[in-house]
Amino acid sequence: MSAYHVKTPLVRVENLVKEFPISRGVLFRKNIGSVQAVNGVSFEMQDGETLGLVGESGCGKSTTGRLVLRLLEPTSGRVFFENRDLATLQPEVLRKARLDFRMVFQDPYSSLNPRMSVEDIIAEPMQIAGIRTLERRARARDLLEIVGLRDYHATRYPHEFSGGQRQRIGIARALTMNPKLLVCDEPVSALDVSVQAQIINLLKDLQKKLSLTYLFVSHDLSVVRHISDRIAVMYLGKIVEIASKKDLFNKRLHPYTQALLSAVPIPVPGAKSTRIILSGDIPSAINPPSGCRFHTRCPEVMKKCFNEDPVLMDIGNEHKVACHLITH
Repeated sequence: MSAYHVKTPLVRVENLVKEFPISRGVLFRKNIGSVQAVNGVSFEMQDGETLGLVGESGCGKSTTGRLVLRLLEPTSGRVFFENRDLATLQPEVLRKARLDFRMVFQDPYSSLNPRMSVEDIIAEPMQIAGIRTLERRARARDLLEIVGLRDYHATRYPHEFSGGQRQRIGIARALTMNPKLLVCDEPVSALDVSVQAQIINLLKDLQKKLSLTYLFVSHDLSVVRHISDRIAVMYLGKIVEIASKKDLFNKRLHPYTQALLSAVPIPVPGAKSTRIILSGDIPSAINPPSGCRFHTRCPEVMKKCFNEDPVLMDIGNEHKVACHLITH
């Protein structure tokens, strides 16, 4: 039985909402609206699985990742980690809980302090946790070996490394306190294709060795297909479909998922695929459409879609979809 069939989830997200207020004025600032970045997102993650979170730019997937780690405070909704509601934890308790979850950032250039040596970058979380200097140094050098770098790299600075090496350093820093969950926010999008494969294979190896759980945020479906156990598809702040990797690619149901996957290149010479071209642009998150948010671009739109927001329903085999075409 695969890991994500275990009954008690490591992470449980319930009706997560995040709105960013829009204000106007200099002296007397007045709220004139809000950006609805995340709207009613719910999902679970089991210990040891990788959940891919995909969608177009601006759909709210990176914001969702930060909400899971409580790097952002939700407008409403709850995030449970090991059955503990993170919103109810006192600051000191939350600080200890954060040892169990970390983030790997998108940009390996800006996420590392250029004035700190690699050893200091990796050891900094341990310093904050009160671990002694000799232990910090030993652990930092061990982590460099784990992510494929060498002991002599410890005294160097970020500008002396390539993009792939910098991302390895970022991964090593994330592993410092032996976390259970890593939120990987587009961790390979800034890298060359050959280096992307190396980093993805490294993440898969680390998952096996260290029993890690990944929330893998990406717009690249080829990468997500390679690393994920399940995949959740987001559109304009909502999850429209979530299923196992096999089901999503072989039995895609939501019209948006069908269009998204039709853009994935087929790695077979001479193979042909039918590309689904959606009309129009993504609506503004400031004033999203009523009813189904996808109805302005959907080739299968029905009258019901204009007024009723579809519920994410389980249609069997843990495959969930929010579409009136499927659930009516």
